[in-house]
Amino acid sequence: MDEELPGTPSQRPRTQFLLFWGQLFLLILLPCFGSSACNRVDSESLLSLDFKVSLPLNWSASSYCCSREGISCHQDYDHHDQRVIRLWLPGRGLTGVISPSITNLTHLTTSNIPTIPSQALSQRTFLPPSLVLSSQLQIINLSTNFFNGTIPSSILVLSVSIFNVSNNIFSRSLPINSGGNHTSLAFLDLSFNKFTKPIPPGIGLCSKLQVFHAGFNGLPGSVPDEIFNLADLRQLFLPVNSLTGPISDGIMNLTNLQILELFSNQFSGPIPSHIGNLSRLENLLLHINNLTGPLPLSLANSTNLSTLNLRVNNLTGDLSAFNFSPLQRLTTLDLGNNNFTDDDSLGDPDGFQSLQVFALGGCQFTGQVPTWLANVRTLELLDLSFNLITGSVPGWLASLANLFYIDLSNNLLQGGFPSELCGMPALTWKEAGNQASQSSLELPVFVKPNNASDQQYNRLSNLPPAPAIYPSNNSLNGSIPIEIGRLKFFHVLDLGHNKFSGSIPDQVSNLTNLEKLDLSYNNLSGEIPASLKGLLFLSSFSVAYNDLRGLVPSGGQFDTFTISSFEGNPGLCGPRSNTHRKLLTGLIVAVGYCIGFGFGFGFGYKQNFLVIKLEFH
Repeated sequence: MDEELPGTPSQRPRTQFLLFWGQLFLLILLPCFGSSACNRVDSESLLSLDFKVSLPLNWSASSYCCSREGISCHQDYDHHDQRVIRLWLPGRGLTGVISPSITNLTHLTTSNIPTIPSQALSQRTFLPPSLVLSSQLQIINLSTNFFNGTIPSSILVLSVSIFNVSNNIFSRSLPINSGGNHTSLAFLDLSFNKFTKPIPPGIGLCSKLQVFHAGFNGLPGSVPDEIFNLADLRQLFLPVNSLTGPISDGIMNLTNLQILELFSNQFSGPIPSHIGNLSRLENLLLHINNLTGPLPLSLANSTNLSTLNLRVNNLTGDLSAFNFSPLQRLTTLDLGNNNFTDDDSLGDPDGFQSLQVFALGGCQFTGQVPTWLANVRTLELLDLSFNLITGSVPGWLASLANLFYIDLSNNLLQGGFPSELCGMPALTWKEAGNQASQSSLELPVFVKPNNASDQQYNRLSNLPPAPAIYPSNNSLNGSIPIEIGRLKFFHVLDLGHNKFSGSIPDQVSNLTNLEKLDLSYNNLSGEIPASLKGLLFLSSFSVAYNDLRGLVPSGGQFDTFTISSFEGNPGLCGPRSNTHRKLLTGLIVAVGYCIGFGFGFGFGYKQNFLVIKLEFH
């Protein structure tokens, strides 16, 4: 039975009449909509792009091009058709070549090209040299792919405001030229590529530039002075290059600068004395350079500073003369591995109420662990390693509820391991332990004075610091407290190169997250607790050079440790020492055979004597 039309019987003929003519009207206009719906050139250009993608696209010659996945259009009233203005296909696994037909999309304003998977490395992935894009294109994002070769200078057309090609394999020169007109460019990210030519002339023409990222390349030479004419610049990011020369006083012209990152270069000379004029500065990262001179007193005027990292330079002067009090927003202060002088590690500064990272390792400071740190309730990471600090490890460090990383290694500390530290909240509470493991803070403390590496620093600085206490290489004595088993979120326990005595507490086996356990070069006695083989994440272990006796545990991670983990303990025996004996027995047999062969073969010649000393434990 046919469905009845709405309305009264007298209204139905009129309704049928309207429906009939409405449908006929749509049928007549449908071809017109089809021909004007999408510009023919745009439609054909999209199909000729011939993207090879890991996830299929809903594109076909019969489909309305403006309804295709990732495509947006707008009405061109002059030509009565729809023009493609947006091509947005992130995460589709693009392989192959970007076809020059993309240049036919002359109304394109936004383009995000899909990410290329690693298996596409064997295929050609480059930008056509003849690429001349739409004069209306505003956003170009080719980041995080495997594009290589050079970037055509024609790609930065007048209208482009955002240009991002970071995380690729582009090489040679930056796509800037002195004859170009880049007055619309506000965001330029060229970082994580292989550009090896100096920053070219023309960057000063980008009068509206707010963000300039070109870090992690191989850029040589100096920073062009014309960069300091970019009055709108907010971020200057040029780390891990080969840039040289002094940091120009012209940087004071960048009064809107918020982020200045020039670390891991070869800059020399002093930090500009008036750098404090940059009152909006939030992040100042100049570590791993060759900078000299004192910490500029004017820097105290940069009251918006959140991160100050000057580690691994040749800076000098008395830090106690610098007034840190105005820097109330400072969360990270890393001045380690310099030549500062200060007998009491900054004295007693008024401030630091937001400080999370305090790092002064490798500065040869004397005195004791500064007591004013007890008032820094926000502190999470503390590095005072490689100094000349005396006294004892303060138990009041345990009162800092957020503190989960302490490096006091390579100092002159004495006394015992405070049992109070075994109750540190961030290392005993589950919630606090999770927060510590997920910390986004940089780890500034692994760079040792004679072991600073650009690649090492920048690889590890992105990792969350593992909860740990490092009191190694001091003169700490006494027994290891049994309360140490409460530090359940410890990843590293390094008590090596001290004077600890007594036995290894069985409670250490409660540290189920432990990855490294170093008790070497102490005066420990007794047996190695068999329960330690239950530490499933333990990848580094050493009890070398103590006075331990008994069986070496077998099973678990202990089957992976080498003999060097146990050497220097005459009383140890077990699978590892038996293996050692077997190796030595084989060596004796081999040497004996060679000696016998030598005597037999060389009879009648001048005799040589071979003395072999073998020690058995």
